[in-house]
Amino acid sequence: MSWEGTIMRSGTSFFNATVFRKNVSRFWPVWGAYLTIWVILLPVMILSRRDYRIEQNLDFFQMYVQECAIYGGALLNAVFAVFSAMAVWSFLYTARATHGMACLPLRRETVFVSSALSGLLPLLAANVLVFVLTALTELFLGALHLPSLLIWLGVVCLTLLLFYGFATLCAQLTGGILVLPLVYGVLNFVAVGVEVLLRGVFARFVYGMDTGLDRPATRWFSPVVGLLTTLRSTGVYEYDPVRETDVLVRYAFQGWGLVLGYAAAGLVLLCAALLLYRARRMETAGDVVAVRVLKPVFRWCMGLGAALSLASFLYLVIFDEGSHSRNAAFLFLLGFLFLGALLGWFAAEMLMKKSFRVFHRRTWAGYGLCCLVIAAMMLSMKLDLFGYERRIPAAAEIESVTLMCNNAYGHLSTPESIEQARAVHRQIIENKAWNQEHRSAWRSTRSTAYLRISYLLTDGSLFNRTYYLVYEMDPETGLSTEMHDLAALNAVMNTRDAIVNRKSDVGIPVRRDTIYSANIFCTMTAVECARLADRDTPEDYVLWEQLGYRQEQIAALTPEVRAMTLADGVLDNAVNSSALWDSFTADMDTAERARARAKRTASAADLEGFPAPTAAASYARPYSVRWDAYSAEEFLETLDWDQVFFPYMLYLTPAEAYALYEDCLRPEIESGDLGRIWVAKTEDYLQTVYDARINLDLRQESPRNTEQERFPDDSGSFYTYATVDSALTNAWLRARGLTLHTVGEVQDNDLLWSIA
Repeated sequence: MSWEGTIMRSGTSFFNATVFRKNVSRFWPVWGAYLTIWVILLPVMILSRRDYRIEQNLDFFQMYVQECAIYGGALLNAVFAVFSAMAVWSFLYTARATHGMACLPLRRETVFVSSALSGLLPLLAANVLVFVLTALTELFLGALHLPSLLIWLGVVCLTLLLFYGFATLCAQLTGGILVLPLVYGVLNFVAVGVEVLLRGVFARFVYGMDTGLDRPATRWFSPVVGLLTTLRSTGVYEYDPVRETDVLVRYAFQGWGLVLGYAAAGLVLLCAALLLYRARRMETAGDVVAVRVLKPVFRWCMGLGAALSLASFLYLVIFDEGSHSRNAAFLFLLGFLFLGALLGWFAAEMLMKKSFRVFHRRTWAGYGLCCLVIAAMMLSMKLDLFGYERRIPAAAEIESVTLMCNNAYGHLSTPESIEQARAVHRQIIENKAWNQEHRSAWRSTRSTAYLRISYLLTDGSLFNRTYYLVYEMDPETGLSTEMHDLAALNAVMNTRDAIVNRKSDVGIPVRRDTIYSANIFCTMTAVECARLADRDTPEDYVLWEQLGYRQEQIAALTPEVRAMTLADGVLDNAVNSSALWDSFTADMDTAERARARAKRTASAADLEGFPAPTAAASYARPYSVRWDAYSAEEFLETLDWDQVFFPYMLYLTPAEAYALYEDCLRPEIESGDLGRIWVAKTEDYLQTVYDARINLDLRQESPRNTEQERFPDDSGSFYTYATVDSALTNAWLRARGLTLHTVGEVQDNDLLWSIA
């Protein structure tokens, strides 16, 4: 039976087996490559990890298979869908093949259905084959888990339907086989891309808009982004009273609603592609845009897209953030947008006309209209015609608020604290002119704090704003002298709600069985450290505890070498070493100070003859030893050991740490005496916070731990700093021999910035 005869008898059908078979046999490398990659990712990888087993047969295979569904469904399907569409629709892109197909006695519906299925069904068949091979592999290993495999099959097949429908639609829009993947790639990310570019332009002059995109509002219209940011495979834990810990019982897939919605969209796109194919003019083979009505759309997309892209790039390369006023930023961006639109508009015209002779009156008129649209868009945002800058969500719409400023953050969830956050936000908006004016006018007595306000709304969406808040500061001390908007912001971040939420966000509950290790990192004077370490003198403390020397090594030091070693130990390890050095060189002239600094330059030869510390403390060996004996001894004579501060580490047992947490830390966090923050350094900060940090390292036994292989346990950490108001905690620390000093007492201390 001839090929032509088969075609003739299939002329009135919606499906032609010959067209289907010819495409499948001709383009088998596409389906073969797809199948090969999945076989490597699933059965082969699972077989290679056959020793990864979890108690009760819950091994990493469940998580791995579901994550393959998420990432493979989004990435691998997105790539092979367009490869498949390029293969089966390749006849549309050369005049000879197009006319040959048009001459066959087949309805266009028949050609479309047969060709579309020849690109889709082999990929779906590959998925089924991979499912069977993976199930057999897991069965062979005694770790078969059908629910996870069925999740993989469902997600991969449904997302494939979306991407293939999308690629098929794109195939009908263009007449060039190389243009197809470009159009497909651009349209896959155009929604998020436009949002990013618009924010990048508007954020330069619109008050409160930022360029960050945690969860783009348009991510649903960019399928790859929508899938990767939404689909999740999370472990479900249940508390085991026997083991006194949470135990993993299964992995749950989240995102079926989105997957099914995207699959339905794929079917709609296939129907739209069929309609376009029915109306397609076959002589458009080789054209960039195959649908005449879409040519103006292509021109406008190129013009506006090039305008946004070039403006964002040029502004980022040429100007520094905040280097000029927002009015100047507006004018610069407007000029860059006009330039980008010029390039994009005429480039689109050249591509469609396949000629460089496009600079005629009609094209210039279209470009002028494009510039008017750009100017109207920019002015509407500049004048805030849509109320973007003034909008604050209503209290009834807000579920929680998160404030991020410098190194500090506050999470607010009660109605009272949320209303306080709204009031601060309102104040910042009212002070727009002051903040913008003083930010662009540089002065050494001013600084700016970056604030991000993120509202989680009751519908699950996010409402974000960012601001640069100006405050006055002393350039010498770095302390803020007038806070302006930061004062009200600081008060909100130190509400009881914010403190409890902040200190509860440790990942693992603080319990006796979850505390793995604990310590108190406290800054004390050399005299206090020597007393607590049971050393006779501060000098002995430096040599023994800070530098790691032992008695016989110390005894071997000559007086000159001992002096140099001690001087180096102080300047290398003391918390306030800069202040000590400045005090020593205060009366020297510039030349003398330079010579003193040069004497402390390290070299390998300088270390010869120095007795090495013990192996356990070899890291503490002095590295700056070019003192002369007189200078080292003179430096030591200037020291007041009661003003030389060293870090001291006190280790706690889990039982001691849990008692400290339950009896002191938790009650004082709930009362607001611990856990306060300062968004900028103030005198109150220096006099309120003790340089005593309490650290609890938390670890929860992972149910993935087995005899075959140990996985890392789930871990977290809790910390807080003592304050002058934390009476219970302070009494507990002092009872262990620690002496508490405020940050203001400990000069040159960089251990703290804003979090107490």
